[in-house]
Amino acid sequence: MTLHLKPEACESCPYRRAAPSGLWNPDEYAKLVDYDKPTFEQPFEWFGCHTQPNFACHGWVIVHENRGHEYELVALRFLGLDRDPPEPDPETFFSSGSEAAMHGLRRIKNPPPEARRMMAKLYVQFRRLRAQYEADAEARRARRRDRRRSKRKGDT
Repeated sequence: MTLHLKPEACESCPYRRAAPSGLWNPDEYAKLVDYDKPTFEQPFEWFGCHTQPNFACHGWVIVHENRGHEYELVALRFLGLDRDPPEPDPETFFSSGSEAAMHGLRRIKNPPPEARRMMAKLYVQFRRLRAQYEADAEARRARRRDRRRSKRKGDT
């Protein structure tokens, strides 16, 4: 299997500096950090585009594949790409998964209006993202209910 690389990063790509903070689930941001590790410590899974999951995320390849042999993406060593990755653009992309994750998590509890607008647009376009969001939202509501219940039990 050879991975297909998206020709360009999506406007919602978590590796893009212009993508709003708080857009994706915290678990998605956590994944980015693991690809900063040396090759032999990285996950074997490749990171798919959020909007077109049959393609490798453009930002993932650009950010992680240009840091030298010791940090090459292990998934690409086994699978390969259908094209050479372009040179990284520090104006467009973060320099690491950690930097991208820190940006994304900064407003995770209170996403700004531009993140909410982009979420709404993505949920209309992509049914699978809406289903995941609804499942995540239900899990968050259940956690809040559980915390309230345990707090009430502690008051009595």
